[in-house]
Parts: sequence; structure tokens; C-alpha cells
Amino acid sequence: DSFLREVEPSMVSLERAGYLMSAPHFMTWRCDGDVSDAAPRMECETRCIYGGRYCAPDSAAALAMGYDGAAVVEMDLRFLCFAREAKEMKQSFQWWTFSVRLRSDCSMQSKRFDSACAEGVMREMGMDDAFVDRVGECVGDVHADKPHPLLEDEQQEQIDARGTGRGAVVLLPTLVINGKNQYRGRLGRASVLKALCSGFAEGLEPQECLGDALEVNECDSEDHGGCWHLSDDMGIQTFTACVDTFRGRKCVCPKGFKGDGFHCADINECDEGGAATCDATALCHNVQGSFYCSCPKDFKLIGGVSCVLVNHCDGGGGDDKVNGGCEDICLPRKGGVRCACGEGRVLATDNRTCDEAPPAIGTGTGKGGASLSGGAIFGIVLATVTVAGGVAYLAYRSHLDSEIRSIVREYIPISSRDDISNGGLHVPIVPVPDHDTL
Repeated sequence: DSFLREVEPSMVSLERAGYLMSAPHFMTWRCDGDVSDAAPRMECETRCIYGGRYCAPDSAAALAMGYDGAAVVEMDLRFLCFAREAKEMKQSFQWWTFSVRLRSDCSMQSKRFDSACAEGVMREMGMDDAFVDRVGECVGDVHADKPHPLLEDEQQEQIDARGTGRGAVVLLPTLVINGKNQYRGRLGRASVLKALCSGFAEGLEPQECLGDALEVNECDSEDHGGCWHLSDDMGIQTFTACVDTFRGRKCVCPKGFKGDGFHCADINECDEGGAATCDATALCHNVQGSFYCSCPKDFKLIGGVSCVLVNHCDGGGGDDKVNGGCEDICLPRKGGVRCACGEGRVLATDNRTCDEAPPAIGTGTGKGGASLSGGAIFGIVLATVTVAGGVAYLAYRSHLDSEIRSIVREYIPISSRDDISNGGLHVPIVPVPDHDTL
């Protein structure tokens, strides 16, 4: 009992982490000999279940507390059934906890060595009624005269009927490692863990194998086990190639360094083809064993690797101007903002506020005739002016489009500048009114 309590936390930890798969086993005997006489038949009934097939010897202490060998075998079977159902739920580690709780809460001394107490422990461990019922169905009618599959398997396991090479189990308790190695050492946490940890390849041992009680950490020595090591200029961080293992230590250059473990050199992650993940928009800085990214002026770091333009329109530049100081539309640009105005308004001379756009020139009515009249001449002149005005408008529109695209380019992250096209963005442009021909 003390061994189970001592080792249970480590075993649960190893099994939950996937380093270990364990299963309980129990030894039973058959009630042999001539049972036609009353005395042998009575002896089988008190020591055995399932028609004398699975028996445990009576102990004086158990008998004194009112429990015989048959009660012991029945509880062992209940324990096996619990372990099987827990394994089906992919929680096989639960049997360690159940074992400790069962011996603590349902002891013979407390007169609670029975199925009711065992089922209560299951429920306290969070098992639902369906689980408890399945365990009860697995135990079955212990007075029936028939084989029980779980107990049949147990009797085959104890004599190594499958020929694993480990031999028959003759001593209790016995720990079998990797299905074929019988542990013959002391039943204590440190001793058993040492035996288990010896089965792991060097450097792949779980943390449970590297505790002070199990091995000496050579990497804690001043010379780091003879491996390469380096302290930074501030003495805050130490890089070491020493890797503690259950059997000793290995020298392996840490991440960010290259070499044989006895001599290591820094890897420049910022070199072409290096491990640095800084975007093309960011600046890469190599440091001992690593790197970091930064941004040029007027850009800020996003996600530790990318740079985007600081948006002064929303106060991102550290000033407290609402909307970047613009009355209407604020367009971020490198180092500040540019203001613009919506439809029907134009930017004032202060480049911040907006004025109403001037009204369009109205439409006139010409007087026609067969001869070239003065009105006609005026109409021709005005038409010429209108055409010239249209050409000027097109030139102005082209200049305005170019300026807007320039502003937007400063707002889009650097890496996206080549993707800007005339049709890919919509920016409000103040229209210049067309002039009707008079």
C-alpha cells in the first residue's frame, strides 16, 4: 500500500504524457484435488469464485476481520474490470488512483471491503453510473460455475503461457517492464523509476527521470559537464550545449548555434536563407542565438515580424489631433497626413479645412441664321474655349489621380506598393463641372 501511494503521482504523470502504458495483474490458483468430501469443498467455497476456478488463500488477519479468500479474489476482479473500462475510455492511468483510493477508503479494517464502497469510490472519481454498471456487469455472478475471460487471461499471464521470455511470476509483488523483464529490485519510487527510465533512449527521457532523487545533473557543474557554454555581456543569459540525461549528459549546440557541442558558433539568422522570419518591410537584427525585427521611422511592428505605416489620422503618431487635424478626409502618409474633401467641396488654402466648390457655368441659348451672325461667331469662340477647358480638365484629372495614388501608396504597407493599380482603389475626387456649349 505504501508503495502504491508513493509511486502513484509519478506513474499517473508518465502515463498521461504518453510515456508509459501500465496494467494491473493478480495471481490466483485453482482449487485442485478431490472436492467430493465436505471439508475440501467447503475450503474451495470460502477461498474461490466461479466454481473453484480462481482462488486466493485465506489469511488469518483477513479471517479475523470477517473476509475470506473469495472476497479478496472478487475485489481483485472488480479492480481488473475497472482497469479495462478505464482503458476503453483512454484513461488507463485512472487505475493507479483507484488502487490507492480503494485501499484507503475500502479497507478490511473499516469493514467496507465490498462492492458498495468500491462503486462509491468510482463515483467520487467522476465515473458516471454507466461506467459503474459496466464494471458490475464485468464482475458478473461470482457464484456461477463457468470461466471468466479476464481471470483466465490472468492465469495465462502468470505462467507466461504466451512465451514472452520473462518466465512465470512466482513472487508477489512483481513488476514486469516492457512485457518481458521482471524487476527484481526494491519496491520504492526511486528504484522503480530508475528501472523504467533505463528503457528510454538517451536524451528522450521524460522529466520524471531527471529528478535529483534519480540521477546527478552533470550540467549543473561549473564547467557545464565539459560542454561549450557562453554567457552574454550582462551575465543574465547563459547558453550551454550540455543536455542532462538519465545516464549522464550529452553535448549538443543549442538552438541558434552550430557546432559539435564542444565548440559552438552563433548562426546569423538574418543572412539570406537564414531562419529569420522578418518581412521584407522590416529590419532584421542578429543577436546571440536568435534575432529580432524592427521597423524604420514612421512604421510600427505588427506580430513581431511585419511593419505598417503609423496612422497619424487616429493618433497613432503620438499626437492628440482629432482626425489628424483634417476637417473631412484624413489620408495617412509617411511622417504625417494629407487632408482631402468629399464631393462638392474643395480643400482650402490651409490644407486642413474644406470650402464649397464653385458653382458650374450655366447653359446659354444661341441665335442661328443662314449667315454667320455675331451670335454664331461667339458660339464658335465659346465652343473652342469649352474644348480647351476639357483638355485642361483631363490634364488636371490625371494630375489629381497621380497625387491620390501617391498618397495611398504611403498608406499601404511597403510590400504592397507594387500591387497598386488604377482600378484597385476607390478614392473620392472632387469633380470639375463640364461646360455646355452656348
